Amino acid sequence: MIATLIQATLAGLGLIFLPLFLWRHRLKTPVDQTHGSPLYLVLFYFLCLGAGFMFVEIAFIQKFLLFLGQPTYTVATVLCGFLVFSGLGSLFSTKFKNSCLLRQRNPILFAIGIVSLITCLYLQLLPFIFSQLTINSNIIKIIFSICLIGPLAFFMGIPFPLGIDLLRRCHPSFITWAWGINGYASVVSAILATFLAITFGFNTVILLATTIYLFGAWVSYYYWVSE
Repeated sequence: MIATLIQATLAGLGLIFLPLFLWRHRLKTPVDQTHGSPLYLVLFYFLCLGAGFMFVEIAFIQKFLLFLGQPTYTVATVLCGFLVFSGLGSLFSTKFKNSCLLRQRNPILFAIGIVSLITCLYLQLLPFIFSQLTINSNIIKIIFSICLIGPLAFFMGIPFPLGIDLLRRCHPSFITWAWGINGYASVVSAILATFLAITFGFNTVILLATTIYLFGAWVSYYYWVSE
């Protein structure tokens, strides 16, 4: 596992961060002129989103495995829940941004705040919820699992498209890098989350995911106010 993590990390560094470093003078200037924000700080936001998403997803697979019992059902249910509802969150991200409540505020900060709140609540409440539902059939437990994952995944799907939209308006050529770094973070974080869970436990992984998301929220605040 450590060897795989090292290989993925080195490959990502070579394919993404090395070109960024070599082209730093060409890439940094347009962003600085537009927003006063360093490019690397902007791309760190997408790194946080990829890492935070995978940390939560990997940890929830383990959490729901204790509830559903069957690894196949668990992986299918959790992945389906996260992918479908995060996709819906992305689909409705523009409406979320343009809502009356958020029109004069940072919608990314708001969405990440909700993600952090739900994650911390689930960390405390999931054991109790599972204990109350464990006697039900697999179908009922799968339905309840989707219902629990849905709200969290929905808001987890909002920050990425809003970040891309903000980047599109300031410097569209960096969108490719944002996708690449987000994908790199997702690949590396899936391995890293498993390693950390074995070493420190899945609750620690969830807390780290919340911390990573909050770092992303800080970057979005810094970048949004300079828009």
